[in-house]
Amino acid sequence: MFKYFIGYFSKGFSFAKNNPQIIYTIFLVVVIPIAFIVSGQNFLLVAKENQERLEKERVGVIQDIFIELATLKINDPIFLQGAIERIKDQNKESLKEFKVVVFEEGRQKVIASLDKEEIGTDDEKNEFFYREAGARVDSSKIFPVSLYDDERHWKVVRAIPDAETGASLGIVLVDVSMATIDDVAKRNIKGAYIYL
Repeated sequence: MFKYFIGYFSKGFSFAKNNPQIIYTIFLVVVIPIAFIVSGQNFLLVAKENQERLEKERVGVIQDIFIELATLKINDPIFLQGAIERIKDQNKESLKEFKVVVFEEGRQKVIASLDKEEIGTDDEKNEFFYREAGARVDSSKIFPVSLYDDERHWKVVRAIPDAETGASLGIVLVDVSMATIDDVAKRNIKGAYIYL
């Protein structure tokens, strides 16, 4: 049996040696499409990473502007509510949650929110995120989470610092859906394979 495979392999090797176009044909049919697939995957991965970087910057800018307003107007929940609604109007597709909480007697009380029904309530479900934001007053923290029918989301939290002491006056929480970015990536990958 072993001799049979060696003989069969020897005949195939001799045939390929006497007909080099076979090797070139195999190369063209197998190796080049694989190279296109690999380079296409790498390109799409880099494009997705860049899109996510841009999304992080966009959310960061939204929070930076809002934090500046909130630092000055933390005692004016009506103003903060209006600012949140204006931000939502400009970010309807991706913004799922946007709220401001202040700490009262060890609780996280919502003073402004996209969901108006939660204003005045305690937000215990996001306690972990608030604790993490309070630990670093100077920057946003992004937490990748999967919610809402397996969509990828980012929960982005940032403390509202007191202008004089730097202590945390409250926290801004933003929940951003990554569904649009993921859909574009899926379409690009599908399109790349269809056109190969």
